[in-house]
Amino acid sequence: MNEILFYVFVGIIVYTYAVYPALLGIFAFLKRGQRVPDVPGEDAEPLVSIIIAARNEESVIRNRLQNVADSDYPKDKIEVIVASDGSTDKTVEIARAFTGVRVKVFDFTVGRGRAAVQDDTVKHAAGDILFFTDAETVYDKSCIRNMARHYADGKVGCVCGRLTGKNLDDSALGLGQKLYWKFEYFLRISQSRLGILSKATGANMSMRKSLYKSVQPETDIDTIAPFNVVLAGYRVIYEEDAVAHETFSLDFARQFLIRQRYVLYSFWTFKYCPSLLNPFKHPVLAVNLISYKVARYLTPVFLIAIFLLNALLAGRNVFYALCFTLQCGFYFLALAGFLLMKGNLRVKLFSIPFSICYMELGMLSGIVKFVLGKKVVQHTKES
Repeated sequence: MNEILFYVFVGIIVYTYAVYPALLGIFAFLKRGQRVPDVPGEDAEPLVSIIIAARNEESVIRNRLQNVADSDYPKDKIEVIVASDGSTDKTVEIARAFTGVRVKVFDFTVGRGRAAVQDDTVKHAAGDILFFTDAETVYDKSCIRNMARHYADGKVGCVCGRLTGKNLDDSALGLGQKLYWKFEYFLRISQSRLGILSKATGANMSMRKSLYKSVQPETDIDTIAPFNVVLAGYRVIYEEDAVAHETFSLDFARQFLIRQRYVLYSFWTFKYCPSLLNPFKHPVLAVNLISYKVARYLTPVFLIAIFLLNALLAGRNVFYALCFTLQCGFYFLALAGFLLMKGNLRVKLFSIPFSICYMELGMLSGIVKFVLGKKVVQHTKES
């Protein structure tokens, strides 16, 4: 039984990180000539409402608004909504004084988190297309246009862009994140080409206002909105040329909470929408979500099981002994990476294993909290 379980868990890991991405890549390659089959009109310029959730962002809010105004998208087709989430600084005052583009400011005096204030401002948006972003995000000049043009196709309900980190080479944790995002965007490009994408990035995404639904407090816009779009019969598109930039947090405590939060948001979404994982109701969507999200978020559980089972099997033959030695070696490299990080040193051989293990620990914490029934109150940028 131990051997069977060992191979089952190893098989799941291999499938999640090798077989599934390879299959996506192969099928996407076969459709390589259809990267943007859903853009009948490159000059489509719908009215867009850009919703910026902001909490104490006086240092960046004016530059953010100017960044939107500097876009190559027509200013008369842009409305910016600044949703102040209990700000106690000059965020509201600065936003109200800005004249470079049409701005609506909503001053919510009680802080409730990003998704809550987004939810309250959607009803006031004039645009047919909603953009969701953050105060610290910076759009490339053509970011808005490259997302908005997809809505010329009436079957497209949500478009997400690419979010890059300007500082991922600055720490051991950043190196692991850089590797993670390369892998993540490869999957999203492939899923988008195949018409099975159901994930977006909260700081750089858009959707039709007609498809927006209130966000439950245990989920978030980038987690639940793409699912609602797919279930409504529309497509989610990934546009790699719609680029935005952020300085990612490389604080270890915050990154741990972010990974924990990803898991909690996703699992609570599945609990509220169990049909998403029903292969008899949504066969393609369910198989993709199980492969893309569920198996990946359960990886730390599988890794622990593999290590313990391998320890029991190590004395059986040379193969199991070698596997156990390799596992111990990898975790030793991760521990060395942690110790080097404490000394502000980075060596890829050690830093990447450490970063991977640290992110897996964050996801494991999310799994434990979900099992215990814990929920995430809508987060702010500090959490």
